[in-house]
Amino acid sequence: DLQAQSDQLAEEGRLLDEQEAAAATELDGHLAALRASVAEKEREANDLVAAGEALADKRQGLHDELRAATAEKAKLEGRLSGAREELSVKKGILDDMRARLDRSESELTEVRRKATEATESSTGLEEDRDCALERMQDAEQELAKLRQEAAVAEEA
Repeated sequence: DLQAQSDQLAEEGRLLDEQEAAAATELDGHLAALRASVAEKEREANDLVAAGEALADKRQGLHDELRAATAEKAKLEGRLSGAREELSVKKGILDDMRARLDRSESELTEVRRKATEATESSTGLEEDRDCALERMQDAEQELAKLRQEAAVAEEA
C-alpha cells in the first residue's frame, strides 16, 4: 500500500513538475510578450518625443517668422505714414498753387477788362492802355509760370 501511495505521490509530483514547467513556459511567453510590448511602447514614446521636439522647433520657427513679419509690417506702416505726410504736404502746396492760379486768372481778367475799357475809350488814354497791356503781359507770364509750377506739382 505504501508503494501505491509512493507511486501516486511520485505521479502527482511528476504532474506538478509538468504543470510547473508548463506554467513557467507560459509565464516566459507572457514575460516575452510584455517585454516586446514595453519595447514597442518605448519606441512609440521615443517617436512621440521626437515628434514633439520637431513641433517645438517648427513652433519656434513660426514665432521667429511672425516676429520678422511684425517688424516688416511696422517698417512698412512707418513708410506708409511718411508717404501720407509727404502727400499731404504736396497737396497743400498744390492747393496753394491753385489758389494763386485762381487769383492770377482773376487779376488777368480784371486787367483784360481794364485794357478793353482803355482801348475803347482811347481818347488820350493810350498811356493807361499801354500800362494795362504791360500789366496784362506780366499777369499772363505769371499765370504761365504758375500753371507750369502747378503741372510740376501735380506730377509730383
